Amino acid sequence: MMRRLLPLILCAGLTACASTAPYQAAQLKGEVYYLERIALPPAKTRVEVRLLDVNGPAPAVLAETLIEQPAGVPIPFTLRYDARTSGNLRLDAKLWVDNQLMMATPEPQPLALPATEPVRVRVSTVRGG
Repeated sequence: MMRRLLPLILCAGLTACASTAPYQAAQLKGEVYYLERIALPPAKTRVEVRLLDVNGPAPAVLAETLIEQPAGVPIPFTLRYDARTSGNLRLDAKLWVDNQLMMATPEPQPLALPATEPVRVRVSTVRGG
């Protein structure tokens, strides 16, 4: 009898230890833009936007989105994240053409949540190296 109850007791114990705070959905809207006067081939372009917590030795990715074949600049994005998110938050964006990194944020951009207005993230040309 005890052998049958042991898995049930273990599951109940694990459930009791689990976090009781549910995920609280939130959205961050914004746009990625650049000042360079160039047109990118939409069929070969993708943009990645990430919400980072930079408190630790390595940034933690809290949310990310990928925009394939953007129609033009500015490039709108929506990030879905947990509304309880806090920390030293930054936004990071990268723009790829033909799988080559063409533009990126020079440094992740500071961010305070919740953002009451759409945010703008500027990327600039990445120099080859």
